Amino acid sequence: MRVAGSSEDTDWTVRHQAMLALPSLLARLQGDDEATQRAVDALREPLTLQLADLRSAIVRTACEVLRALAAAQGASMAPLVAAVLPQLLSNRGLVRVFANASATAAAAALELAPSTAALKAAIECSKDSRKQVRQGSYELVGLLLGDQHFRIPPKGLAASFAALGQGLSDPDSGARSASARGYWAAHANYPADAEA
Repeated sequence: MRVAGSSEDTDWTVRHQAMLALPSLLARLQGDDEATQRAVDALREPLTLQLADLRSAIVRTACEVLRALAAAQGASMAPLVAAVLPQLLSNRGLVRVFANASATAAAAALELAPSTAALKAAIECSKDSRKQVRQGSYELVGLLLGDQHFRIPPKGLAASFAALGQGLSDPDSGARSASARGYWAAHANYPADAEA
């Protein structure tokens, strides 16, 4: 099955318009959890491809659409957010236009649709060789740990604190600062685990 707006479309205007139509199309599925889940599953790869595109307009539109979907659909978008998170973080190491739009989209989407899968993806990206990606991953781990409405299982907490601990000795000062901010955000929410 081919999804409109995939990288197979050579006309980027068509891809742009197809992405802009996604929020209204998914809004029609509200209330039908099974159909929404199928749609979310079908969007994982195409949206990731759009986020990896070399055209800044396509990447910015994909970021806007992700934020709009998360705002409208909430927690049902968590699997999609987790699936595209590695690409959003990877974009932080690219051109500034990509980096800013991707960072904003990642933070907004995680606030609206947090998940342990997204936390796991952020922790995995903290091992990246690019300092911008590591910094972004520490920021997102801190965001998830600081969310008072999102509860993380003990195994996830241990992995999160281990990643933040490694971040404190990162060679990049920005990554170290992001890790420290993440630790203190987590400390407010999980004081006993932070002290361990």
